[in-house]
Amino acid sequence: MARLRWDWRIDAGEVPPSTLAAFTADLGDWLDDHAETHLGFVAEVDGEVVGIAFLAVVERVPGPGVWDRRSGYVQSVYVDPAHRGHGLGRRLVDAVVGEAGTGGLQYVSVHPSERSFPLYERAGFVRNGRTLQLRF
Repeated sequence: MARLRWDWRIDAGEVPPSTLAAFTADLGDWLDDHAETHLGFVAEVDGEVVGIAFLAVVERVPGPGVWDRRSGYVQSVYVDPAHRGHGLGRRLVDAVVGEAGTGGLQYVSVHPSERSFPLYERAGFVRNGRTLQLRF
């Protein structure tokens, strides 16, 4: 997982501020600390991890008669460029959505890149123009 997160940043033209080894250790610690809220999924080809995705589960404020209002966010879906075009991204998204559905979440959202919109729409996601965001 760490190698693919690292490669993703490299593919985006970024220069990570640490080494892959340091990032791998740090990400391992972070994933251990967030195991209940960030569920990881991998796609493998011949025993090699070539794709990753995460389901981030968010507790929302309860309402009258609706105590469990958890929702989810699809995060960090990435497939190694050499393995794209073979349905691995879709399988990862389907795995995340399946877990969200069986896990009792009310809905799952994603903030896709322009390139990935078709992937999510084929998986049943619909555009919701009600989301606003303020970046810092």
